[in-house]
Amino acid sequence: MKERIEHLSDMNLVSAIGKGSGRKYFIDPETFQSLGVQGSRSKPVDIDPERLAAVVEEDIDLHPMPRVGEIRARIGEGVSPSVIRRTLSRLIEQGRIVTEKGAKGVRYRLPRSRRANRASD
Repeated sequence: MKERIEHLSDMNLVSAIGKGSGRKYFIDPETFQSLGVQGSRSKPVDIDPERLAAVVEEDIDLHPMPRVGEIRARIGEGVSPSVIRRTLSRLIEQGRIVTEKGAKGVRYRLPRSRRANRASD
């Protein structure tokens, strides 16, 4: 494998940073540009915390009892798991969602009073 990557590096298709076991290889952004490829790197989504909280709360309302991974899969991979966890913690502190712990981990739901209010809207 190392020989193949070094061969690509010799052809200037792949660039490298670091030495030894810490060496990392990447495709040079200029290579992507020369090929007309856009979006060569995935970037985290920058979303307003209150907007994300509303999206997470709506997701929990539409899909009762989800896990963190399920929420993230529906919201999008651009939002990191740590950002979603912080958002969930903040929603719990504010009383906007509650947790239920089971054998397969933590799940989230709206409090009964909030579900009743949403149903009447």
